[in-house]
Amino acid sequence: MSTITGKTNLVGLLGQPVNHSLSPIMHNAAYEEMGLDWCYVAMSCDSQDLEKSAKALRYLGFKGLNITIPHKQEILKACNKLTEIANDIQAVNTLIPEKNNQWIGANTDVQGFLTPLKEHTLKNKSVVVIGCGGSARAVVMGLSSLNIKKVTIISRNESTLNIFVKSTRNLLSKKDINEAYSSISKWEGYQPTPLIELNKLCLELNINKIFYKDESKRFKLKSFKALGGAYAVERISKENESIVVATATAGNHGRSVAWGAQRLGLKCKIFISEFVSDARGNVMADLGADVIKVKGNYESSLTECINQSNKNNWQIVQDVAWKNYITIPKYTMAGYTVMMKEIVNQIDQNKISHIFLQAGVGGMAGAMIAGIANYLDNIPITIFV
Repeated sequence: MSTITGKTNLVGLLGQPVNHSLSPIMHNAAYEEMGLDWCYVAMSCDSQDLEKSAKALRYLGFKGLNITIPHKQEILKACNKLTEIANDIQAVNTLIPEKNNQWIGANTDVQGFLTPLKEHTLKNKSVVVIGCGGSARAVVMGLSSLNIKKVTIISRNESTLNIFVKSTRNLLSKKDINEAYSSISKWEGYQPTPLIELNKLCLELNINKIFYKDESKRFKLKSFKALGGAYAVERISKENESIVVATATAGNHGRSVAWGAQRLGLKCKIFISEFVSDARGNVMADLGADVIKVKGNYESSLTECINQSNKNNWQIVQDVAWKNYITIPKYTMAGYTVMMKEIVNQIDQNKISHIFLQAGVGGMAGAMIAGIANYLDNIPITIFV
């Protein structure tokens, strides 16, 4: 390592323990190779001293910090701002210097997890995540963009697992969820859809109560996804009232997007697979959308939607996320959570033990988990079909 002087730029690692860390060796070797007058040090820090230590290091002129176990969530208290990903998963592994001796919290774990997986196909695979800490949050966030079939999370104790599940509300923040309900509940024609008690089935199965949420009545769309796409259209149109919206769909999500565009007087392009029935396409066309049939399956229609939208500067409103496309699917998911708000108001203090949900490509599943964490005191066993 080069000689450290009063001009040397200092960066480092905060965690406990850090004696085993190879970060100083790797970073300092890189600085020397690049001819940079920088020095990286590992510093052990107790949780109770974390916030004041991080702030003190900023005042002392440190140019950046990495955060490792067990501090990736606790360090949020020391951050003046958070990047979008860090805010989404409520975990930070990097502190970036901000003006006025403050820190911006960032998270590179998501990208670090996804990068080595680029050469592998995990679509429709089942994945097990061991642990419920900050890194696990990043892994779950990354997996959500890979069309994983199932994610099983394992923790050493139930209380930690319950906290982790409840923390998924941060993928959709309480603010996101509340804003969706506040907006949608003011739409013309809005009213909660029925929660029907299936008494005969209860008797047959010897179960206390079974409720069925009948979404077919929502805005007369006869779609269990009527809320999400329309709400996403409203959110993005506030920034640009002349946009053209586009989506790929097998029917349900497309109805919502088409209806949402019609409601706001926007042009809408719907891409459907050749295997989607003409009847479904006609329903969306009747809502004012231009319906484009694409040769191949759903993935083919999504690819064509992305290509045409990039070419024509249309705004994609999809219910599935991918790299650098997260915000609009979050709006879609926030719209879905209105169902859980209504259910909580309708069950009259009944405690839900199980939830069965038709989940589609994952947006509905993620939204309902966030809704459960936000609105219910208990965490039911939730089964996605």
